[in-house]
Amino acid sequence: MRLFLGLLLGWLLWGSGSSAQTPIDSSRCVRVVPFWGIPLCLPPIEGKVECYQHPAVKDLADLYEFAGNSVQAFYLNEATHVRADSIAWLVFDDYFKLYTTNSLSNQRFGSQAFEQVAQELEGFFQRGDWKAVKKQLELAPDSFRLEKPLLLDAYKPMDDVRSFNILLQEMQGGKQQLVVFNLSVLRIKERLIWLAYYRHYANAETLAEARAYSDLLVAKLVALNR
Repeated sequence: MRLFLGLLLGWLLWGSGSSAQTPIDSSRCVRVVPFWGIPLCLPPIEGKVECYQHPAVKDLADLYEFAGNSVQAFYLNEATHVRADSIAWLVFDDYFKLYTTNSLSNQRFGSQAFEQVAQELEGFFQRGDWKAVKKQLELAPDSFRLEKPLLLDAYKPMDDVRSFNILLQEMQGGKQQLVVFNLSVLRIKERLIWLAYYRHYANAETLAEARAYSDLLVAKLVALNR
């Protein structure tokens, strides 16, 4: 399913002008990665560990990433990180990744092109009625099934960011797991980067909690890379 979500991003191509670059203060970053000709500062996040360079984490992240994308960062919560050596056998959540789309490596995006990307992405997903879904979950949670990811909300948390609150279901540890997936596309210095946050669905509050946390992550990333 996550391969599928990556696939839809690979064909979005628009170009635009240029932007001034602000020097990165690397002392504020947990790591700096190349971002198509500019440095990208990975922010420190309380309770999370950026560990894409850990061999087992990198292997897992790359295995589940669409071939046309490149993972730039992978953050695990502390409880999962201490078991990172065996991550391939764990069922875990509350993590996020940053990734880029390889086909966009030479593209720059103006505001209009960026809006077009967001509109195309929103139109791809099936829209869901949260009230109807919530009722089904309350009445028969064990028999609830999703055929495809369900878009519950598309919104603008800040300038140059568009986010999508999505519900999906996938097989984890031999059973169906409902997952809240918050996907954001960010325009940073006219380049695009994607932030995907995953949290297991526990109750109706999980959607708002995942959205709020994802928005916090986005704000931290933007603040360090203006």
